[in-house]
Amino acid sequence: MLDRNIMNSVEDSYSENKTGFKTYATYENAVKAIKPQVQEVADMRGLPNDIFYIPMLIPSCGRWTVVVLFSQWMSKHQIGGYMLEFSARGFWQI
Repeated sequence: MLDRNIMNSVEDSYSENKTGFKTYATYENAVKAIKPQVQEVADMRGLPNDIFYIPMLIPSCGRWTVVVLFSQWMSKHQIGGYMLEFSARGFWQI
């Protein structure tokens, strides 16, 4: 179950370092925060805005974060790029 493994990783990381990535009070706020970032990265690469992301609730704090599936997008379009694009912006990225 890939989703469960991602959730475990997010939860573990949050318990170790609460400032390592951005969290949001609501699902809507998490989605609102990631959408312009996704558009900016797509525009930088000259590619469609079809990057997958998963808003995820962190059970221990009741807040939301966003996991970006950037490597899948890079593979789909066969591009290179800065692998930590979204991590550098404060979002989880795999």
